Amino acid sequence: MNTNDSLRLLTQLFFVLLGFVTTANYLRFGGKTRRDIALMSGILAISFFIQLLELATDIQTEWLNVLGALSLFTQPYLLLNLTHHFHLISNLVRRVVFIAMIVSMVTTVSADVLSPALLVVARLVVVTYFVIVNAYAMIIFVQGAWVRSGVVQQRMRLAAAGSGFFALALFMLGLASAAPSIQEGLTSLVFVAAIASALSYTVGFSPPRWLRRAWQLAELRDYLLQINTKRMAERLNVAESLDELCQVVSRATGGYITAVAQEDADTGRWRLHPVAGQEEFVDPYLEHEGIIRRVLRDHTPDFIRTLSELSAGDRRLLAMVDADTLLVSAIAAAERNWGLLLVFMKHGSLFIEDDLSVVMLIAQQSAMFLENSDFIDTMKHYSETLEQHVEERTAEVRQLNAQLERRVAERTADLSHANAELGKVVRAKDEFLANMSHELRTPLNGILILTEVLIEQIRGPLNERQLDSLHTIQTSGHHLLSLINDILDLSKMEAGKLEL
Repeated sequence: MNTNDSLRLLTQLFFVLLGFVTTANYLRFGGKTRRDIALMSGILAISFFIQLLELATDIQTEWLNVLGALSLFTQPYLLLNLTHHFHLISNLVRRVVFIAMIVSMVTTVSADVLSPALLVVARLVVVTYFVIVNAYAMIIFVQGAWVRSGVVQQRMRLAAAGSGFFALALFMLGLASAAPSIQEGLTSLVFVAAIASALSYTVGFSPPRWLRRAWQLAELRDYLLQINTKRMAERLNVAESLDELCQVVSRATGGYITAVAQEDADTGRWRLHPVAGQEEFVDPYLEHEGIIRRVLRDHTPDFIRTLSELSAGDRRLLAMVDADTLLVSAIAAAERNWGLLLVFMKHGSLFIEDDLSVVMLIAQQSAMFLENSDFIDTMKHYSETLEQHVEERTAEVRQLNAQLERRVAERTADLSHANAELGKVVRAKDEFLANMSHELRTPLNGILILTEVLIEQIRGPLNERQLDSLHTIQTSGHHLLSLINDILDLSKMEAGKLEL
């Protein structure tokens, strides 16, 4: 088996795998979008499975070849129908593509009756049909990815890559048919481009769960970083945070109009609030029925489309903004429901479940963010209130301290004055005692001297009774002199002038 045979086998296997995966995904989850994806992929898988069957069994059956070719020719038309889920395709374009598909089928069936020249032209026409439609679908996928982000953006890019690689493979196949001299060199490139197309379609139309979760987490991380940065830089309030939420969700889903509905405290009805810059709704009040009732009751996101059976309230919602699809999710956290997030889409979405998942994730994170911000603001308010109380009490304590210091100063001044007065009194006492002691001791000394003269009878004899009286006078005088001397010593001690 040479390189081209190996590449051909891989191409067939990968397209069969694409059909199996998308069909299994549709059978498991259902939905019109998955149905159309499975239909297009399944038709491709049938065409390549027939080739694989012929290769494995060496059975060449003409009708199987015709069936495989006819199945392959439906791919552009089915791909165009698939893009109609999120991009309006005019009826004229769809009719032209349908006619081109019929012409390609008729050309293939009647290839035996055509001349070689006409056969080459017919093949070029068929290749042109494939290339133009796949290139057109690629452009539509690129436009869809341009206005979206996250999971849907990645899936759109992969779908665009799948269509682009498929168009490239068919373009090179057409060149090889027109110029057989370069056919050998282009064959390997055709198979490589076809394998890349099958892989891109497989990952884009049915990505594994871990990859889808990684895309979701990356988008959620970018949103949280963005909203936290804005919160720190611009200090967003609740209304501004909800506006930012609507703008992010609108970019992530390609929403036509995004709004928040909140319950009116006065009327109890839910009222739509448009994003800043949008016009007010003509009738902003929502009826508690249909999708609004389901989301509020079940606390799970939901969506509606004009193609499905809708209640009167749902039809009025879509007609109010001329939208094709509506996604609704609650902006709810553990402690509070901040409202409902409504995303109106003009032409629906190819991956509506991923859009709804992104809306739910961002709405939940926004609710948690708002709850945390509200808690932080409440704590800041309590902190500011406490700080204000502390400042008030501190001012009161300072005032009391100033009053106490003033009173202490006044009492100190009073005590100083009293001490000064007391000092004056003490000095007057000391002076009085000193003076009195001197004045008392002088006449007392005279009395003691005269008493001693009389006792010695220098001036004449005295009897016993007189002598006893004089001795009593002398003893009392000495005692009195001792008391006066003690008082004088005490005054010197208080004055600090006593010499030992």
